Amino acid sequence: HQVKIRTDYLIDIFIQVMQSIKQSTLREHQTVYYEQKHNRTKNFEDLTQFLQEEIIPNILNLESILKNQFSNDEKIVVIENIISEIIKNQEFQKIKHTEFNTLNSEINYYDMLENNSSKIQIRVAKIIQNVDFDSINSNKAFISSIEHYRNLKGKINSNSPIDFLDINIQSLLFKSDNEKYFRISLYKILFFIEISEAIKSGKLNLLNSYRYRAFESYLMNIDKFKKEKDNLLQQYNLSSFSNCKETINYLKEDLNDSFKIVNEKIAKELNIYFHLKGENSFTVSTPKVEKNLSIDPLAKWLPKDKFIPLISIFEEINSYINFTKTFTHYSLARNRNNVKIESLFASIIGYGCNINLSRMAKISKGISEHDIEYASNWYLSNENLIEANDKIIAFTEQLDIVKLFKKDTNKNHTASDGQKFNISVDSLNAGYSFKYFGLGRGVSRYMFIDESHRLFYSTVINANEREAAYVIDGLMHNNAIQSDIHSTDTFGYSEVVFALTHLLGFSFAPRIKNFKDQQLYAFEAKKEYHKLGYKLLPIKQINIELIEDQWENILRFVLTIKERETTASQLLKRLTSYSRQHKLYQALREFGRIIKTKFLLEYIDNVSLRQQIEKQLNKIENANKFSKAIFFGNNGEYLYATKEEQDIASNSLRLIQNAIICWNYLYFSDKLAKETDENEKSLIIQSIKNGSIVHWQHINFYGEYDFTGIETNKREFEFNLEKIIQFKLEDN
Repeated sequence: HQVKIRTDYLIDIFIQVMQSIKQSTLREHQTVYYEQKHNRTKNFEDLTQFLQEEIIPNILNLESILKNQFSNDEKIVVIENIISEIIKNQEFQKIKHTEFNTLNSEINYYDMLENNSSKIQIRVAKIIQNVDFDSINSNKAFISSIEHYRNLKGKINSNSPIDFLDINIQSLLFKSDNEKYFRISLYKILFFIEISEAIKSGKLNLLNSYRYRAFESYLMNIDKFKKEKDNLLQQYNLSSFSNCKETINYLKEDLNDSFKIVNEKIAKELNIYFHLKGENSFTVSTPKVEKNLSIDPLAKWLPKDKFIPLISIFEEINSYINFTKTFTHYSLARNRNNVKIESLFASIIGYGCNINLSRMAKISKGISEHDIEYASNWYLSNENLIEANDKIIAFTEQLDIVKLFKKDTNKNHTASDGQKFNISVDSLNAGYSFKYFGLGRGVSRYMFIDESHRLFYSTVINANEREAAYVIDGLMHNNAIQSDIHSTDTFGYSEVVFALTHLLGFSFAPRIKNFKDQQLYAFEAKKEYHKLGYKLLPIKQINIELIEDQWENILRFVLTIKERETTASQLLKRLTSYSRQHKLYQALREFGRIIKTKFLLEYIDNVSLRQQIEKQLNKIENANKFSKAIFFGNNGEYLYATKEEQDIASNSLRLIQNAIICWNYLYFSDKLAKETDENEKSLIIQSIKNGSIVHWQHINFYGEYDFTGIETNKREFEFNLEKIIQFKLEDN
C-alpha cells in the first residue's frame, strides 16, 4: 500500500514538473518570438522608408543616366558611384546590421528546451530510474528506451533509441551543420516529456501504483468474470442486462414511445412551457415553486436567546448515538477507547473548521497539544470519520420528521456539487483556475446530499478535474443513504455517467447548461421520424454494433464497480486517459446517448421533474454556504498538502455539518412532540416542508469572549512602559 502511494506521488511530481517546464518554455519562446516580431516589423518599416527615400529616387536617376549620351564606360562609373553611396549610407548599414542580428538571435523552441534540460534532469532522473514500469502492458519503444537509459545510468549517447519520438523531432537531435554531433541534453528532456505524456495517455503503465496501472489491471479478473458472470448479475439485480440484444430492443421501443408522447403533446399544445422556434430549435421555461432558502420561515422557531457551542452539539449527539466509538486506533491491536473524547472533538473541530491543530491547542482549555496530536495521528482516519458520519445519518433515519422533505417517501432524490477552495500550501492535488483562484491554486470539495439534507459523501479533488468521474463514487457509498435519482450541474454530467448510472440502477437527472443544444439520438434515421410529422427530431443515429461488440466488457466494467474492486473514478480516469479513444469508452458513451436522450425528452415534457432538479440543486448550494461558514480558519484556504489530509478535513467538516443537522432534527422533533396546539403544530410542519433543516445561525463556531476579572487589572503581559518610551532607534 505504502509503495503504491509513494509511487503515485512520485509520478504526480514527475508529470507536474514536466508540464511546468513545457508551459514555461512555451511562454518564454512566445515572449522572444513577439519581441523579435516587433523588431522585424520595425526593420521592415525602416527598409520601406529607406527604399522610398533613397533607393527609388536613385533608380529613377539610373534611368536618366542610361538615356544620357555618356559612353558605356562613363555610365558604369556613374552607376558604381551611386551604388557605393547607397551602401555607405548609415541607414542602410543600420538596417543590414539589425536584421542580421535578429536572424542570428532567433531561438528555436527546442533550443530553449535544451537550455532547460540540466535543471530538470536533477529533479526527475532518479524517479525514472527507480519506479517499476509494466513492460508487458506498455509501449515497447518506451520500455526499450527506459531500459537503455537505466543500463547506461543516464549517460546517453548517439546510439540511444529514438523510436519513441516523432520522426520530425528525431532529426532535431543532430546538429544541422554536423550530423555526428548528438544533442544529449535535448534528448534527455524530450525523453522525460514523452514519458510523462505516455504515462498520462496509458501508453506507459506502472506496476506498483493505484492510479497509473494498465487499464486491464483495474477490471475484474477475466477468468472470474467468465466463470461467475451470471451469478454476479443475479446477485446485483443486473440479470435484465445479460442479453445485449434484448436490452437494446427494450430501450429502442421505450425511446420511440418517448419521442411519440413528447411530440404528440407538442402538436396538441399540451406542453405550455415548450416553444418551438424552428427545426430543432426551442425553449423550455420552468416556473418556480419555492421561496428563496435565505428567507426560510423555519428560522423563527430556532433558539434566539443564546448561541449553542459546537462542543455542546457534539456532546449531545454523542450521548444519543455514541459516534465516537467508531474512532478506532490505526493499529487494531490497541484499545479502541484509549483516547480522550475531548481530544477527538478538538481534532475534528480543528480539521473541520480549518484551524491549525497547534493553534487549536493554544486557544483551548482543558486539553494539551500532545492530546490533540495523539488523537489526530492515531484515531482521525478517513475510514473512522466516514463511519461516524454514516452513524449519525443512520440515526436520523429513525426520525419521522425526515420524511417531510421527501416528495415521494419511496424514493430518495440526491444531488452533488463541487465547491472551490484556495490552498495555502504546495499540493500535488491542487490546480490552477484563474476564474476561482486568480494566479493561485486550489482544490474542489465534491459533496453529496440527499432529499432530507443529509450529507452522505465528500471527497477533495484537483480543481482542474472533471467532477463527472466522481459521481459514481458517491452513489456507490450507500451504507447509510440509497439514491434512486441523482442530480448534478453540467460539470457532473457526461454521456458515460448516463450509461453507468442506468446500468448500476440509478436514474440520472442533471441540470445541463444550454440543454436545448444537446443532440438527440434515436435508433432510426432522422427522416423516419420526420415522416411521422414530429417537430422534435433526433439528430443522429445510435451505433448499435459498437455497443454490441463491447457489451461483455461493459458488464465486466459495471461488475468491477459493484464488487468494489476499484472505484469508478479510478476506472474512468484511466479509461479516458487514452489518446486514441478506447473502444470500451466509445461503447459506454454510445449507450449513454440512448439514456441521455430518454432523459432529455422527459425533461422537456415533465415540468415537475425540472422543478425537482432545481430544488435538489438548491439544497446542495445551500449546504455549500453552510460549509463556508464552518470552514472559516486560515481565511477558508486549505492548510493541508496531501489528498489524505484534505479528505480528513473534508470529512471532519461533514461530520460537523451532519451533527448540526441531526441536532436541528432532534430540536424540531422535540418541539412537535411537546406541542399541544394542533394549529401551531401544523404551522411548524408546513414550515419544515417549505424550508430547510440546514440552519447554523444559532451555532457558535468561534468560541466565547471572557470578560470576567477585567476590573482586577490583571494583565496577560506586563509591559515596561517607561523603558518602551525611552527606547530610541539608532541611526544606521
